[in-house]
Amino acid sequence: MRDRSSQLEALPKAFEIGVAPTTRDAQWLRPFEGMGTYLTEKSRLLACDFDLVFADIGGTDDGQRQVLELVSEHLLKQFPETYLAAGDDIVVTVDGAQFNVPIKTAEAPLVTASKLLADDLVIMRKSNDGWQLACGCVCFPSAWNVRQKIGKIMSDVHAPVPDFAQGSRKATIIERMFDALQIGATVERYNWSLHSVDDLHLPEPEDGDYLDMDDLARLFFRGEVQTLTKLPSGSDILFTIGVYVDPLDVLRRNSELIGDLNMQLMALNGEQLDYKGLRGVRDRLHGHLNSMG
Repeated sequence: MRDRSSQLEALPKAFEIGVAPTTRDAQWLRPFEGMGTYLTEKSRLLACDFDLVFADIGGTDDGQRQVLELVSEHLLKQFPETYLAAGDDIVVTVDGAQFNVPIKTAEAPLVTASKLLADDLVIMRKSNDGWQLACGCVCFPSAWNVRQKIGKIMSDVHAPVPDFAQGSRKATIIERMFDALQIGATVERYNWSLHSVDDLHLPEPEDGDYLDMDDLARLFFRGEVQTLTKLPSGSDILFTIGVYVDPLDVLRRNSELIGDLNMQLMALNGEQLDYKGLRGVRDRLHGHLNSMG
């Protein structure tokens, strides 16, 4: 079982931006050492801030049930040492602890599925205006809030992202890729950001929260492994977001990753630097990364 505390080093494609096909095998939605922290934090957020981490436009029950069936069957089949069906429960054993997840409950099936793993789960649905965020259980967002995005189409969801306005080349490419995804097919992509804190739950920042770049040696790299899977209904897509956080200093052990990050850093334009909170510190960060190599 992989330790996600060092996942950055295990992802040679961590800085690739494009989407690539993948398979739903033992590499998809996998457990890892340290996942207990994620499951505990999810339980806390769902109990204390449910309306902040779950949202639904309504009419998504069938799609949610398909997600629960797909995710639970995958985990039970691929990772029997971690997941065990016990009556109406699935028992998750990780980090020396057990988490009992009742499968037959009155709660939203997407919430139940989310309790089984570290990744956040979102259902995208095709509407007359485009693919919209129809339902989501997002406990570990990276500077956004599922409640504010629910019901919006892709271009509006990504409105803060540079060059992603409706009708833009990026928005059109993503829309076409969603349309072309075949039932049962899965694709993946990666995303990254830098922050001054290692919190898993990072809602939309206020006044530059967790974007303090004064001490570069204390920065944290926040990576995301994202996958898209067309559900059997054909009208919904499961979007998964797996977050991992590493001290930036981890890169000292991998000169190739330092070079990859530096290349992307220096290619960012002004709007992209603003979006990532890196305007004014790029050159200093570039020098810091070089010194780590």
